[in-house]
Amino acid sequence: MAYVFDNNVPLYLQVIDIIKKKIISGDYQPGDQLESVRYLAGEFEINPNTIQRALSELENQGLLFSQRTRGRYVTEDTNLIKEERFKMSQVLIEESIKALYDLGFTNEDILDAYKKVLFKEGKDVN
Repeated sequence: MAYVFDNNVPLYLQVIDIIKKKIISGDYQPGDQLESVRYLAGEFEINPNTIQRALSELENQGLLFSQRTRGRYVTEDTNLIKEERFKMSQVLIEESIKALYDLGFTNEDILDAYKKVLFKEGKDVN
């Protein structure tokens, strides 16, 4: 998969975000082993040191853990994954609301807009 990176954001932070999304969306299940640093560097088409830095930060956050000589694994702490999922949802919702405020929407307008999208004639948003 070809990733498009933003030159204004440090690369390792973007990699953290991508891997974190894979964890909270279930692409990586609790206890799953991640691919090797070299494999991920090839997938992302970036320097292995950048991948190493991102994975180390995800370990610091508790989302990954290392087993000496065996690799890195996704945490089995499902509560932590749920917390991260909730935090990410809050950021996305806040960004959306700010953008709507910038367009002149009121709280009531925003609520109505969300309801219309969520309950659009009984259809799923996807």
